[in-house]
Amino acid sequence: MEQHASGGMWSLMSVSCILLVRNGVETIERELRAIDGVVIAHLPGSELIVAEDGSDEATRAAVERVRGALSLRVVGGAERKGYAETLADAVAAASWPIAFVCDGGLQYDPNEFWRVWEGRERADVVIGRRRETVFRRALALWLRLWFGVPLRDAASGFRIYGRRVRDEILALPRDRAKVFGEIVAMRRKMRTEQKSQAHDLKHVEGGVIDLEFCVQALVLAYGPAHPQLRENKGNHTLLHRAAELGLVDAGIASAAADAYLAMRRRIHAAALNDEETVRLGPAELAPERAAVASLWKALFGG
Repeated sequence: MEQHASGGMWSLMSVSCILLVRNGVETIERELRAIDGVVIAHLPGSELIVAEDGSDEATRAAVERVRGALSLRVVGGAERKGYAETLADAVAAASWPIAFVCDGGLQYDPNEFWRVWEGRERADVVIGRRRETVFRRALALWLRLWFGVPLRDAASGFRIYGRRVRDEILALPRDRAKVFGEIVAMRRKMRTEQKSQAHDLKHVEGGVIDLEFCVQALVLAYGPAHPQLRENKGNHTLLHRAAELGLVDAGIASAAADAYLAMRRRIHAAALNDEETVRLGPAELAPERAAVASLWKALFGG
């Protein structure tokens, strides 16, 4: 739940791009590279998220092949949750208040994103469209006549969701034990699949991803009851708020929050030197990693 900016005109903000995936090994890499080139490259600071809904092993392997090159994140995993829950989890995990969602399978042209993007200031949800069919034209006509809704493709999976919609999704009640269990399982799977990146600051035990998963767990599990956790604030602020609410020990939360800032400074310094990843030495940032590990243990156990 990292915040890059807030407030001001939406046109000045970046976007969380979410690709919903259910199999599709033949197209997934092309789709991800297309979104990265068409959208991410032109909106600096934006992020690319794969919302995985129980794809086959070949599709998951294809995602892993491009994960490092595109700096993408994966939400979900091998277990099938269904479209609605997968979408809700992905939007809730987005760093930015504006989320662009696209169904996988090459159903849409990524270049159409810019038409949808233009409408972001006028509505909470902006819906793109696929190629027209008789059924879609009839449904669009019915919606305009009965409800005055100007839609061309009501069932389109090519959408932008604004801040209010994201807050409503985060406000949906969730089972804490289920949320925590799924996050632990996903992190365990990531460690198994990314052993080659064991010394990368993002992937190392007690690193950036561990902390981000901790914050995501707090927001998803406790956000429905505590609106202040649903605000688009940075990890540092959200950890302090969780401590103030008594959801985590204040000392543990403060140490982890400070550790996160130190890690972000290290990543920023590497970026200035054109380093794509931050590989840590044996004892580098050891106290900070220990602080994050303590937070993980406090939330999820050993």
